[in-house]
Amino acid sequence: QPTTISMGAAAQTHLECRSSPHQPVTLFRSHILDSIAMSYLHLFETLIILHIAFGAPGLISFWVPVVGKKGSKLHKAWGKAFVIMMLVTGTCAVGMATLTLIDPIATHPKLDGHSEFSDPVLLRGIFGWMMLYLGILTMGFADYGLAVLRHKRERSALRRARYQLVMAAVVISGAWCA
Repeated sequence: QPTTISMGAAAQTHLECRSSPHQPVTLFRSHILDSIAMSYLHLFETLIILHIAFGAPGLISFWVPVVGKKGSKLHKAWGKAFVIMMLVTGTCAVGMATLTLIDPIATHPKLDGHSEFSDPVLLRGIFGWMMLYLGILTMGFADYGLAVLRHKRERSALRRARYQLVMAAVVISGAWCA
């Protein structure tokens, strides 16, 4: 027989699943919402781990090409590593920001009930919008750095809409945070 799901209108809203007309199985809505919140938290924590795992070595790898001889194999290899690490770090930041904007309490449960930082609007502002800006900034400038190298003989290519849109996203997201 087909499974039916019906939503009750009582204060303790529940989902009722019936595998047969005589054997109802009830799942409380709060349990389902808690499961969704936990999956946000697990995904968020995974993104944090990746963010740190790629960001810390990325920040260190930045200095090798800076102090090394420009154009050398070492400079190119470490520069490429830096760009890849920053693109991954920025992508993780955008993911964390998106999850925070969707549900700030689920992604920051330790701040729930905190005297200063339990306000969802504040959490969205600091850990959502600002992290989104920083992620876009990181990815935008890593991408633009690659574009400068790719178009070093034809700088006019940097004025193409694709690059202008990336820089516009950086400026707009920064202005949104201001």
